Amino acid sequence: MSEPLAVACSVVDVWAYPREGPDEERVTQALLGCPVEVEARRGGWALVRLPDYRGWVRGAALAPSPSPRTQVFVVARPRVQLEGDAAGTPRHAYLGTVLPAASADGVHVAVLLPGGGVATIARAAGWLAPCERPFPPRPPQESVRWAHSLVGAPYLWGGVTTDGIDCSALVQLAFRLCGVRLPRDADQQWAALPTSVPRGEIAAGDLLFFAREGGVVHVALALDATHFIHALGDPPRGVCIESLDPRAADYNARLDALYVGARRIRAGVRTG
Repeated sequence: MSEPLAVACSVVDVWAYPREGPDEERVTQALLGCPVEVEARRGGWALVRLPDYRGWVRGAALAPSPSPRTQVFVVARPRVQLEGDAAGTPRHAYLGTVLPAASADGVHVAVLLPGGGVATIARAAGWLAPCERPFPPRPPQESVRWAHSLVGAPYLWGGVTTDGIDCSALVQLAFRLCGVRLPRDADQQWAALPTSVPRGEIAAGDLLFFAREGGVVHVALALDATHFIHALGDPPRGVCIESLDPRAADYNARLDALYVGARRIRAGVRTG
């Protein structure tokens, strides 16, 4: 059996094909410590299966997974500093990153990195949790708080961090931090959630979906009956708050015309 591998940099691009560039398709990104299963190698590339996706990454971005521990540290801020002595220690960890905790005091936590390194991180930047359940269940409405922390982040197709994120990753990340696992893409999220919500009954934490030519192309997170937060790429405004109320100053008429329905996530639900 091959040695378990994980992402060894702060975040790595995952591509549809073993090549990268502005004209290539970035399908998603993976965070530091994310476990990967290598299915094939081609040159300096590795075809990997992630917990929620499959694609090609640079092989140099992978390293042996750190030893399992009973506790993990979960990053709960958009981006935090990592301090380490070894060359090549990642400089940052992003919201939702999970790393094994080696030790902790009242100020810092020592975390294990892929490849055998150790780094320290401010304890106030996240929480310690049991290894088997790093994301304790929280009411789905708390997803709004996590999404709010990324307001102003630029839009990036396939992105998953405050340095660049897309609409479905914003929703997926906000709910992961509430203990709810969602699929990666907007159309997958629409298909995975069975509980429809009439437009007049939309509440905080509901997901709003938008479609073009019969297919879901966008998702947003409701803040209340009319306002929502989303990662907007057209025009490229990034994570922002807008409205489906024609009377509101931040009304988005284009999305209102594409609206196809809302879905509600029940407490304790794990989908995907």
